[in-house]
Amino acid sequence: MTVRVRNQIDRLGSVSLGAKFVFRTAEILGSDHPSRRPPYEGKMLTVVGFKPRYVNNVVVCDEDGNESLMPLGMVEKALSLK
Repeated sequence: MTVRVRNQIDRLGSVSLGAKFVFRTAEILGSDHPSRRPPYEGKMLTVVGFKPRYVNNVVVCDEDGNESLMPLGMVEKALSLK
């Protein structure tokens, strides 16, 4: 479900703009996840936008101002854990 305000999406699924969470790979992907840790590991991330046409469709920004794309399911899981 998406809600549009002035031609911009402010919510995608259960995630809304401005939502904040700390990214911890072990909590979100499992402790036995084999890939290396992302550069935003342990940092506070803020949802700053949505790209509904992409697989990784949630735009997050870390404390240093770096933006990344993440899948909606991963962001929803991170928000539910906080």
